[in-house]
Amino acid sequence: MEIRSSIEVRWFVDDASAEAKAARAWFRDVAPQSKREDHYLLTGRNDVGFKARVEEGLPAKLETKFLLGSLGPALLHERFVGHIERWRKLASPRRDVCGSSPTRTAWCAPSTSWTIPQRAAASR
Repeated sequence: MEIRSSIEVRWFVDDASAEAKAARAWFRDVAPQSKREDHYLLTGRNDVGFKARVEEGLPAKLETKFLLGSLGPALLHERFVGHIERWRKLASPRRDVCGSSPTRTAWCAPSTSWTIPQRAAASR
């Protein structure tokens, strides 16, 4: 099991919005992170998150993330205001969750509350 802490800002915006276009331009020169697909369990809470991560060439992981605190809104770049947050994440590799080869459909069966957002991840 991995236990990690992070300081981060997250945005969830409509892909067609002006904010998404501006964010893509801002991160244009940043190398993308590894090829992966994240599946989020919808809980309706802002202080805890559950995620299944399928990353190319690695075993799938189940992650639980807890919000430890927030500095509140901060101007990050011209027109971007975001909350700088401190999180703690517990991640556990799971070879047995969906049998021997986890797939998108296994994580996200229609009868569950898991969802896959369209996303781009980058660190700056």
